Amino acid sequence: MKKSLRISTLLLIMVMLMCGCSANSKPEVQSGSQSGSQPKASAPSSSAAGKAGAGTEEDYPKNPITLVVPFSAGGSIDTLCRTLGPFMGKELDTNFVIEDMPGAGSQVGLTYLVQTAKADGYTLSEVSEPHMSFSIAVQKAPYTVDDFAFLGMIQVDPVAMIVKQESQWNTMGELIDYIKQNPGKVAIGCTQMSGPQVVMLYMQQSMDLDFTIVPYEGGGEGRAALIGDHIDAYFGFVQANYSMNDIGKCLAIGSDQRSQLWPDAPTIAEAVPDDSGFADIAVQMASYRTIAVPAAFKEQYPERFEKLAQALETVFNNTEYQAECEKTGQLEIMEWHDSAEATEMVHQSFELLSGMAHYFE
Repeated sequence: MKKSLRISTLLLIMVMLMCGCSANSKPEVQSGSQSGSQPKASAPSSSAAGKAGAGTEEDYPKNPITLVVPFSAGGSIDTLCRTLGPFMGKELDTNFVIEDMPGAGSQVGLTYLVQTAKADGYTLSEVSEPHMSFSIAVQKAPYTVDDFAFLGMIQVDPVAMIVKQESQWNTMGELIDYIKQNPGKVAIGCTQMSGPQVVMLYMQQSMDLDFTIVPYEGGGEGRAALIGDHIDAYFGFVQANYSMNDIGKCLAIGSDQRSQLWPDAPTIAEAVPDDSGFADIAVQMASYRTIAVPAAFKEQYPERFEKLAQALETVFNNTEYQAECEKTGQLEIMEWHDSAEATEMVHQSFELLSGMAHYFE
C-alpha cells in the first residue's frame, strides 16, 4: 500500500516540477523506526526461505570481500558501510574491506562495481537512490538499473537543512526571508545528484529564490565546507548530519514527523506551511540505501547471492549491530526491505525520477 502511494505521489511531483504548479496533497512515506526502539524488520525474506532448499557453495567466501563506498570518506554512507562491514564479515567468516570510491555523484564507484570488478561475489557496493537514477538519467552513466542486483535496502534517511550554531537563522522561514531580501548572497551545499539537490532546485523555482547551490562528492566534504564557512548552510540528511549536533542546528527536516535525532527541528511542512509543494518534494527525496552486486553475479552464482542476502538480513536484525548503529544515529533510519522489495522500489523510483532529468539542465 505504501509503495503504491509513493508511486502516485512521485507522479504528482513530476507534474509539479514540469509545470511549476503547486500541490496541496501530502504524501505518505515509509520512515525509519524511532531511536530507542527496534528498527522495522520483516519476517524472513524469500531469499532466507529459499536458502535451505537451494544450498550454498561451501567454500564461499574464501577471500576477503570489498564493500565499495561510492562517496567520499566521512559521510553517512561511509559510516553505514564501516558499521556494517565488521558484522557482515563475522556472519560470513571473512574480512570486509571498505573502499571509498567517490566521484560524479556515486557514478565512479557504481561503474567500478558493474564494469571493472569481477562478478564473483567478492565486490559489493552501497547504492543510494535517487543518486543512481540521476547518474543514469542526467549524467548518462555507462550502466542501467538492470546492471545491479540488490541484496536489500537497510536505511531511509530524510532530508534536513543544517546551519552552524552561531548562524543568524533559527528557522527555515528566516533563511528563506533572508534569501529573498539578499538575492545571490547565500550559498547552500548538498551532495551531487542527490535528493537535497532536487529539493533546492525546486525551491529556487517554486519560490523564485536566488541562491547558489554548491554540490559536493559526499556529505563529509559538504559539512566540512559548512564548518569552514565556505557555505552558509548544508542541505543533507537527518542521520547524515547528526555528527554536527553539537556545533550545528537543524532548521527543518523533510519528513511527516519530527526526528528524535533533532528534537527541536520542525518538519518542513511545519516550518514553511505555504510552500507550493516544497514540503511534498522534500519528503519524497529521502535517501534510500541499499547493498548491491552486479546483476551478472546473481545470474552466474545464485547460491552465493542468496548467502549474501541472508547474511545482510541476519546482520540487520542483530541487536549488537543495532546497538552500534544507535551510537551514530543510524538506528532511527533503519528500515528493512528484502531483495525483491528493494529491487521493485528502486526500479519504480528510476522510472519516475528519470522524468526529472530536465531539471538539472
